[in-house]
Amino acid sequence: KEGHIFTDQPLVDALCDYLAENYGVVLGASDFATFEPMEFQRMKIAVLDEQKKVKQILYEVPDTAKTGSKIAKSHKVSKRFDQSGCTDWQEGLSLPDTVAVSPDGKKLAYPALCDEGSSVGVSLYLDKTEADLAHLAGLRRLVKLAYPQMIKHLASMLKFPHSMELSFFIQDKNWKNNLVDYAIDNSWRIIPRDEDTFRTALEELRDTAGEKVAQTVSTLESLYKDYQKMEKHLDRLDRDSDTYEDVSMQLDFLFREGFLKTGAAFAQYRRYIKSLAIRLERAVSDPKRDSLKGADLYPYLDKFYLAYDNLEKPLEQLPRLYDFFLLLEEARISIFSPEIKTIRKATLPIIEAAWKEMRL
Repeated sequence: KEGHIFTDQPLVDALCDYLAENYGVVLGASDFATFEPMEFQRMKIAVLDEQKKVKQILYEVPDTAKTGSKIAKSHKVSKRFDQSGCTDWQEGLSLPDTVAVSPDGKKLAYPALCDEGSSVGVSLYLDKTEADLAHLAGLRRLVKLAYPQMIKHLASMLKFPHSMELSFFIQDKNWKNNLVDYAIDNSWRIIPRDEDTFRTALEELRDTAGEKVAQTVSTLESLYKDYQKMEKHLDRLDRDSDTYEDVSMQLDFLFREGFLKTGAAFAQYRRYIKSLAIRLERAVSDPKRDSLKGADLYPYLDKFYLAYDNLEKPLEQLPRLYDFFLLLEEARISIFSPEIKTIRKATLPIIEAAWKEMRL
C-alpha cells in the first residue's frame, strides 16, 4: 500500500514516534528487537529490470543503496539547501544547526557540507554524528581546493622509519592522506557554518595546519618508542597462547585503516601501549595467570569485534559502540595493569550494562 514518507527514518523509529504522539504509548526501538513479524508485515523491496519487470524480491535494502541518515534531495526541506558542485564556500550561505523536517516541526535534521570528491555540496542528515563528520569532510575538501600546494607540503612532512610504517600503517595504504586529514580537522579553532567565519578560519588554518602535522608526527614518534618496548615482550610469548592472540587482535584493531578518525581513542594510545607492555612483561613469566585474568572480559571483546565486523557505518559514526570500545580499553588497563590510572570506571557490571543498552 502507498504511504506518505516524511521522516526519512527507520520504520521502527517512525512507529515509536507515531505511538507516542497519537496514543501516549512510549516505546523504544529496542522493544521491537525480538518481534518476529508475519510474512505480510515484512517490508519487501522489488528489484526491477530494464523492462520494469520484477527480477528479485529483497527483505533488506542492498548495501549499494544505503546512504546513512542523509535525507533525499527530493525532500521539500532539502531543496532549501540545494548546493552541489561547489569549489568554494558559496556567497551568503549560512547553515543553521538544525531544521525541522516533519509537518509538526518535531523531527529535526542537521544541515552539513558534504564532500563530493572534487567539489562540495550541502545535505541534511537525521543523525547528528554523521552530519558533524560529513561537515568536517566538506571543510577538508574546501581546504584542499583552496590550498593544494599547502596540502602537498603537509604530506611531505610525513617521513617515518620503514619499521614504524610497518607497525602503524600496514593496514592503511592511504595513511599519509589520513594524517593530513587528521591535522586539518584538528586545526579548526571554530567549526565554520557561515561564510564570514569560514574565511577567517581558513586563513588561520593556513598558519596552524603545519604545526598540527608536526605535533602529530612527534606524537607518533614518541608512541613508537613505547611500541618497540612492548613488542619485545610480545615476541617472547608463545604464539599459540590466549594472550598472544588477544594482544595481536587488539593491536590490529588499534592500528586498523583510518584509526586516526577516532581521535578520542588515539589520544589515549600511549596509555594503551604502556599498559600492554606491563601486561606482556608479566605474561611472559606467568601466561596462565594472564589468561585467567582476562577470562571474564574476553566474551565482551568477542562481541565487540563481531559487531565491528558487521558495521554498515564507520565506528566514529556510532557513538554507543565507539564508547563501548573506549570502555573495553579502560577495562584492559584496570585488569592487566592496575598501576596505570584509568580515566573512567570499567568494571564488568558496567561493561555488561553498556552492552545491553546499546542499539546497533
